[in-house]
Amino acid sequence: MAYFITKAEVIAAAWSRKIEEEKIQDDYVEACGIRFLMPILGDDFYDAVIFAPASYVELKTYLVPVLANYVRYEILPNIYTEESTAGLNQFTGQNKRPALQSDLEALRQATLVVAGRHGERLRKYLEDNEVSYPLYESAKNPQNRVTIAGGIVFDNAGVVIDEEGYYNNNNLGQY
Repeated sequence: MAYFITKAEVIAAAWSRKIEEEKIQDDYVEACGIRFLMPILGDDFYDAVIFAPASYVELKTYLVPVLANYVRYEILPNIYTEESTAGLNQFTGQNKRPALQSDLEALRQATLVVAGRHGERLRKYLEDNEVSYPLYESAKNPQNRVTIAGGIVFDNAGVVIDEEGYYNNNNLGQY
């Protein structure tokens, strides 16, 4: 079975320069889909997208940047180094300064931030279009279970927002 996104689409969406498709191992794209997209979409919706991608063509414009950047995040160490019988080697190019480990980590963190922003855009799109995607269950998305404000994590379980957009905490303290 072909996955809903190809290596060429991953490269086009996440890299500004062309890299060889061979740098992305066959199972990385699917593994990143399971690790990063499945929690956002939920198991049933993820399976529906994977097994019937033609039914979700419009959604693919939101899924591809998320998945491509997470694949980039995961694959960067493999592009930076080469594993052989001689051990682990770092690539150095002619007329170029070899990147330091800190450079690689900074690039990975920046890629992770971009992927997270695309994930937030996907989540917002899904919530704004819940009628079009009945398999999407917003409450199962881990990003919707807590609110982080000022470094404090608040559990959203049982929180109700009234018609005017205010939190209704009448049930707090009642177990």
